[in-house]
This record gives sequence, C-alpha cells and structure tokens, in this order.
Amino acid sequence: MAASRLIAAVAALSLLGACATDQSGNIVNPISDIRNVTSDNQSELGSLSREYSETRLEGLAVGCGVGVGLGILAGVLIGGGEGAAVGTGIAALGCAAGYGAGAFVANQDADAQLTFEALDADIAEATERANHYQRAASTANRVVTENEVKIAQLNQQYRANTLTAEAYEAQIAPMAQDIEHLNELIEQTDQTIEGLESSSDAYVRSGINPAELERQQARLEQERLALRRERDRLEDALLGLPPGVDVPVA
Repeated sequence: MAASRLIAAVAALSLLGACATDQSGNIVNPISDIRNVTSDNQSELGSLSREYSETRLEGLAVGCGVGVGLGILAGVLIGGGEGAAVGTGIAALGCAAGYGAGAFVANQDADAQLTFEALDADIAEATERANHYQRAASTANRVVTENEVKIAQLNQQYRANTLTAEAYEAQIAPMAQDIEHLNELIEQTDQTIEGLESSSDAYVRSGINPAELERQQARLEQERLALRRERDRLEDALLGLPPGVDVPVA
C-alpha cells in the first residue's frame, strides 16, 4: 500500500511537470529541477534534535565532576597502578551516570528531594520530554516520507539518463544529516529513559509510588521505537540507491 502511494505521488508530479510551462511557453519539469535544499520538516527535525543538548551536557558535567572526585579519592586510598585503574573506572561511571540522568539530575542531588514535590517535578519534566519526542517522531515520519518520494523521483531521472551520479549524490546529501539528527534523538531518548529508571528506583526506595513517572517512561519508549523505525526506513531507502550512486555520508 505504501509503495503504491509512493508511485502514485511520483506519477502525479511527473504529470504536473509535463503540463507546466514557463513565461516563454516552454515546458518545464519540476522533477528535473530538484535542488539540494533542506525542507521545513528537515529543519524542524534538526531543531528538535538540538533542543535538549544543553541539558544533557550539564548532566554530563555534573556526573563527571562527581565521578572524577571519587575516582581521585579511590586512587589515592588504593595507590599504585591498581588505584589508578579503579579511579579511572569510577570517573567513567560518574560521567555515564550524569549523562544518563540528564534533566533529572537536579532532582537527585540530595535525599531530601525524594518527596512528592520532587516526584511532581520529575513527572512534569518526563511528560514534557515525552511530548517533545512524540513531536520529533511525527516530524521524522514526514522527513523520511519526503526523502522516499525524492529518491523515487531521482531514480526516474537517473534511469532515463537525464541525471548524473554526481548530481544525484548532491541532491541526497542532506539525508545523511537527517540520519545524524535521528541518531541524536534516539540517543537522547536512551539517556532520558535511563534517568527515569534511576529516578523511579530512588522513589521506590523512599517509599513513594512512581507509577505516573513509569507511565511517561513507557511513552518515551514508544517514541524511541518510532524514531528507530524512521531511521531504519531512511537507511533502507539509501541502501537501495541505483548502482553507481554512493550513499551520502555526513
């Protein structure tokens, strides 16, 4: 069904191109004039992938700071090569923990924050994140669909020998960045889910039921699945390029 819709869209564009004329009355074909431009949806996907980068870096900095401090202490206490190895390992774990906690690191600074008020704050943040990545998944769907249509159009021209391999590659070049943005969004959902898992565990240890927090985590897991699906769709489309056309690299 999806393939038939894609073929129909390409055919419709071809018919429009056959009927269009310029000011001099010459027939023009919009398919042969595809530019290497970024669509509104592609720009939106890039913006969505960057929106939470700063928060993630802040979480990374906090985690690394704690990890490095504990690592130095452990290294001094143990001493020698073994101490250095243990210290390095603790520092790395601290960085990973901070990166995973992300937006939830502020709610885990002290045991005193493990209250119902802190839970409400975490739920609000988790809900905002779930909404954000839901929007990102919807945008990704539009971007990948646009790219599939564009590839089908380019294939038409390439098979008709009206488009060179170099021109084809230039026009699909932005798709490599689309994949980068999708990978960034997927990584962000990975880290946000890790942060939610550690938050939920902390609330359980404090005797607080994190059911709503877990519900938002389930939403995030669904959106992560959707983002992975769109990323895989685009990668599959690019792997099916005609012989002689290289897959774009960011």
